[in-house]
Parts: sequence; structure tokens; C-alpha cells
Amino acid sequence: MKIKHSLIIIAIGWAMVWVGAFFKINHSGYSEYFLTSGLSLSIIGGMAFIYKLVSHPKIKEFLNS
Repeated sequence: MKIKHSLIIIAIGWAMVWVGAFFKINHSGYSEYFLTSGLSLSIIGGMAFIYKLVSHPKIKEFLNS
């Protein structure tokens, strides 16, 4: 998985959270599912992003700049 894939997963998670919040404001059904799955996707994408960042061979150069 590349870094762009983890960023796409995070963006999809944020979009699902927005949809869930909209459903929650309008008192529609299934808002809990959108919020839960959106937050889960955001966390998974964030963990994948951090893993790819830390496992990169030039991390010391990146952090020292």
C-alpha cells in the first residue's frame, strides 16, 4: 500500500463522518453506522500512514529537515 492509498482511506472516512453528521442533524436513520465506520476508516488510514512514514528508509533525513 502506498501513502496515497492511506490518504484516500482517510478522505473516505472523513466523507463518511460528514454524511453521518448530516444524517444525525436531520434525525435520519443509520447515522451511527456512518459515524462509526467513518471514524474506523480514518483511524485505519492514519495508522497505515504513520506505518509507511516510519518504515520509510529516509525517515531520519525527513525528520531532521
